[in-house]
Order: sequence, then C-alpha cells, then structure tokens
Amino acid sequence: MRHHLGATLFAWLLVIPPSSYDPVRGAGRVFDTEKPLGEWIVAGTYDTEEECAAARDLNSAFMARQGNGDMAQRFGLGRCVAK
Repeated sequence: MRHHLGATLFAWLLVIPPSSYDPVRGAGRVFDTEKPLGEWIVAGTYDTEEECAAARDLNSAFMARQGNGDMAQRFGLGRCVAK
C-alpha cells in the first residue's frame, strides 16, 4: 500500500529556461540554460517522464508551426525533471 501511495505523489515537471532578453540593449531572445533549474519556468506537470518528453516535443513543434520560433526553441531546450 505504501509503495502505491508514494507512486501517486511522484511527478515530472516540464521546465523551460528563462529568457535573458535585454530590452535596454535590444538583444535577441537568448534562453539561459546555465541558470539553476529552480529559476526555470514550470510549463507543465506529468505522471511519467515519457509524457513530459512528449509534451515538450509537441509544444516545440506546435510553436514552430505557428511561426513562433522563439517559443519553439525554448520548448526544445526544455527539460523533464522529477518532482
């Protein structure tokens, strides 16, 4: 019973890197993958690592089809981390 209970509390987070866009210098959108994961943006919560990875890939492809290259890149750089 304990094992089953613990499994239901386990989740995978899809996190995407923060932007290091500098509006003063007008620099393009660069996503800072060197920041600690605690500073990344949570884009979703999933039951399995496979579901998380699939969501990352689907979001990246969807954003690319919509012409939003910045978000496609951002999701492409996303990571699935255990919570």
